[in-house]
Amino acid sequence: MAGAALPDQAGTRIEAERYPTGYGFVYPIDEASGGQVVRAESFNTISRFPLWLSTPGDYLLTLHGRLGARVGTPIWSVVLDRQAIGTLSPKEAGSWEDQSIPLRFDTPGLHELVLGVTASSYVESGFADLDYISLQARENWVWRGPYRSIWGPRAKNTRTWRAATTAPTLAAG
Repeated sequence: MAGAALPDQAGTRIEAERYPTGYGFVYPIDEASGGQVVRAESFNTISRFPLWLSTPGDYLLTLHGRLGARVGTPIWSVVLDRQAIGTLSPKEAGSWEDQSIPLRFDTPGLHELVLGVTASSYVESGFADLDYISLQARENWVWRGPYRSIWGPRAKNTRTWRAATTAPTLAAG
């Protein structure tokens, strides 16, 4: 069984800060083909923490929280080891919901995971609350749900990994 350590983030609103990645900052853009790709351009940090992984492989990161703003619609952004992984869009601004994104770790050891908030348009008085996060080793997964990535299929790129069987959850909080 894979091991991962996540710090306790339960019920904490963390003030956002500017966080440059190795590729700028994170945001999704439309491609001429009709698909979407995530570029790294601009976002504010909500949670930044070390992640220890004993076994490389495929994992599913799930976060439960809410995003909102007085004007505009913010979205979650995910950065792993200073590289933009993808964005997660809430179905309804300000609502508490689970959002998931697949992650691939090629090496065991210490990694840095950053969850941020960004937007594809103007946002005023934005906020983000992160209630908890979990990390699952992927075993027998089915591909479905909302998700945007810089890798994988580009056309109609709205997919997420969901567990078809029970996998161990390594959760914070």
